[in-house]
Amino acid sequence: MEDNPCEVEGATSNTSSPITESSESIGDDQAARFKNLYDKYSSQQKELERLEEQNAEYREKLLRTIRERDLNDELLRNVREETKKENDDLKKKLKDTEVQLKTLQDKTSVQETQFNNTIKDLSTKYNTSLSQMSKKADQAEKDKNEAVIKYATREAEIMKVRAEMQKKDQEVKEIAVEKEKLLKCQDQENVEQLEKTVNSLRVELEKIKNERFDLENRLKMSEKRLDASQTSINELKQHCEVLRKQLINTKEERSQLYNENRELSARSQLQENRLQQETESATKFQSDYELKFHDLNGEVVRLRSENHNLNNRMDSITKENLDLITKLQNLEDKLELEEENHTISKKEILRLSLFESQVKKNLEKAERCEKAQLSAEQDRDIAEKEAEECRLQAERMLQITEQLSQRNSQFASDTEREREKNHVLEQELVQIKGSLSRAESRILDLDKDLKEAQGSSDSENSRLKEELKLKIQQVQELTQKLTEEKNDSAAYKRKQTANVKELKQELSNLRKQLESGHSDSLLSASTSNSNLPSISSRSRASSITSLDRTTNCSQEEHPNSTVSQKSEEISTSMQQAMVDKIVQLQRKLARRTEKIEFLEEHVKQCLEELQKKTKIIQNYALREESSLLLPQDASLDQLFDICEIVQVPMLKKGTSYALMGSIFNTGEKRSLQLVTEVNSRLQAVLEDTLLKNITLKNSVESLGNEISRLSRENRVLLITQAKD
Repeated sequence: MEDNPCEVEGATSNTSSPITESSESIGDDQAARFKNLYDKYSSQQKELERLEEQNAEYREKLLRTIRERDLNDELLRNVREETKKENDDLKKKLKDTEVQLKTLQDKTSVQETQFNNTIKDLSTKYNTSLSQMSKKADQAEKDKNEAVIKYATREAEIMKVRAEMQKKDQEVKEIAVEKEKLLKCQDQENVEQLEKTVNSLRVELEKIKNERFDLENRLKMSEKRLDASQTSINELKQHCEVLRKQLINTKEERSQLYNENRELSARSQLQENRLQQETESATKFQSDYELKFHDLNGEVVRLRSENHNLNNRMDSITKENLDLITKLQNLEDKLELEEENHTISKKEILRLSLFESQVKKNLEKAERCEKAQLSAEQDRDIAEKEAEECRLQAERMLQITEQLSQRNSQFASDTEREREKNHVLEQELVQIKGSLSRAESRILDLDKDLKEAQGSSDSENSRLKEELKLKIQQVQELTQKLTEEKNDSAAYKRKQTANVKELKQELSNLRKQLESGHSDSLLSASTSNSNLPSISSRSRASSITSLDRTTNCSQEEHPNSTVSQKSEEISTSMQQAMVDKIVQLQRKLARRTEKIEFLEEHVKQCLEELQKKTKIIQNYALREESSLLLPQDASLDQLFDICEIVQVPMLKKGTSYALMGSIFNTGEKRSLQLVTEVNSRLQAVLEDTLLKNITLKNSVESLGNEISRLSRENRVLLITQAKD
């Protein structure tokens, strides 16, 4: 179009003279053709105006879409920033809540272990006190039986002495009768001898009466002592009954405490079973502790390695997040490139507007040419050529208008799609806000649950502390009672030992007196030698010698000797039985004392070994930190293998729009498509992060439970060993 006006101007300048000459010779046919060409030109001009109006409308629509896109970009950026801030806040809150939960769990676990240990200690103390009291009761019963046996032996001895006294009275009567007979039969010498013997016998009778009086007094004293011992035994029985009642009450309280402990430790029965098994194995096999310590060291090393692996895994996750951030930055760079492309397209539109102004100028020049062609016939060919060129230009303009109409329809469809996508994005934003509000409500609920758990744990702790105080008071009272009873039992034992010593002294004195009486009676008369009883082995020998002498001296008094032999045999059998019982009891006492000494030495050795091992365990536990104790199972690896990052594929669609030739022929993406893809990507990443947070929370809870379990086991082992 720029070359044609120049040619027209040259033609007008060169042919100005012939036009003036040939203007009068233009025919009617040429005027008709020129009118037709002018009509066509006017119609084409109208179509160009219409196309310009459509182009202006389409430009306005493009500007509107660009503004909407900018607004959507700003909204998306704001939403991203808000979501990031909210996610960061929620993560911080979750971390705080998890830390609080861990601390509360550790505190509750420690308190539970302490309470369980205190309850176990109380139960062991009660059991030991029960066993000690039962042993003391058995000892008191045995002492009572021994006292009863001694009382029975004393009564048997008293009965024997009374029988001997009766026999002696009968002998005195018989001697008086014999004296009368001898007075009648024998001489005065014999009578004098008999009188002497009678006097001696009277003296002996007086001595025997005195001895009898002394024995009766001693018997009364022994009876009083036995009554006192019986009263003390009755008091001990009453104490034992009171203690049994207290023990029954303590057993009932213990059963109540066991029920409460069962209710409290219903959640941790498996752990207590494990602890019981470990304590039993520790008490039975002390050598296994060192192996267990080595195993624990290996487990700690393994747990540290697992912790290191977890830290590496967290570093990899942070790297992935950084990669995502870099991808987002790349996407933003692409958006900037598209904005630059939009600026280029605007420049091309301005160039088109300049082209249109040039077209207008050419039209003005064509009008000038038409005015010149009215006066010139020679310019017909030039006019026809120009007409052909105009036709070609008109065809081109028609093609351009068709392309613009197609492009406008495509723009309209694209705007509708973008509006639908914006509507979908708005709905997704509403859903995200709803999920965020739900997460906040869940966090608030978790805070409430934490506060309630803290309150319940505090109340339980206070209640358990009060119960512990009551139990400690009861234990102190019981210990006081035990000390009092120990003192009473010691005093009673001292009394018994004193009584035994006195009885032994009395027995020795009685034996000496009986031996002296036997010797005097053998010298005085032969009849009385066979009737005196013997208690010890010496008295037996004296009685046998006396019997031999009597048999050698006189064989006339044979029936009296047989009676005395029978009485001696009965007394010796009774004495042998009593001696055998005493020997058996002494042997039992010796065995018990030996067992008690052996057990005391063994207990001392065990206590020393346990103290050494408790020191070792305490040092080991103080070195190690509870945070490094992680579970043995590779639960986190499984969770990370399951919860991989969802990779959303990016849509890669090449768009090429031909506007005025190759203006919009760009192979890059549109901004709205990128926005939608970025939003879908971010939504998928958010969902994945939420799932990962949930799984990580569960895994952290399981790890915290296992760590608390391991710490409880270690602490319980330390406490049990320290107390044992």
